[in-house]
Amino acid sequence: MPEPMTVAALHAHAKALSEDEFRERFGDAFFMRGGGSASLRKPRVFQETSKGDASPALRAAEHGASPNPLKRRAGADVMEFTIYFLRPNDPKGRRVTVGRTGNNDVVIADSSVSKFHAVITRDAAGGVQVKDASSTTGTRINDELIPADEYRTLKGGEEVAFGEVHLTFLGVTSLHNFLKRVIPPPNPVSQ
Repeated sequence: MPEPMTVAALHAHAKALSEDEFRERFGDAFFMRGGGSASLRKPRVFQETSKGDASPALRAAEHGASPNPLKRRAGADVMEFTIYFLRPNDPKGRRVTVGRTGNNDVVIADSSVSKFHAVITRDAAGGVQVKDASSTTGTRINDELIPADEYRTLKGGEEVAFGEVHLTFLGVTSLHNFLKRVIPPPNPVSQ
C-alpha cells in the first residue's frame, strides 16, 4: 500500500493516468487532510469550477478557501494537502484500520488519535463504512459522534474526524478530477 502523498506528488499521476489506471494504482477511496502548518499561501488551481463532480470541500479549496473543517486556515496551500489511501496492507484483507501506530493501514501520527482508532470496510453494495473501535477521543462524521462499534456509510465530501484530526472523504472520480485541475507551483528557473 502506498504511503500518504501530497496533492503535489499525486498531480502528475492524475495527469498521466486515466481514472481507471489511477484507481488500479491507488484505489477508489481516500481521505484528504489540509496542509497543516506547512504553508498558508493561496492554492494554485484553475479558475474554472467543476459541475457536480467535486465535493463542496474540493470546490472551496479550488477557490482559495480551505475545505471544511480547515476554515480556520483559510488559504492553506492545496498542494500541501495529504492524501491517505484507504486500502488494506494485506491484499486479502477486507478492512482498513486507522490509528496512531505503524501497524495500521492508515497511520495518523497525532496524539488525539488512538493506537487503534477505527475500522473502514465495504458494505454489500460496495459503499465505504467507518466504525469507531472504542477509541478514547471518538470518531465523528460531519461533527456527529458515531457510537463505538456502529458502522456508518460515508458519502463523498463528508468530514470525518478521528480525535482532533479532520479529514475529507473522497471517491476516486472526485479526487482524480480535482488533481487534474490543480496547477502545480512553477519550477524554479535555474541559471
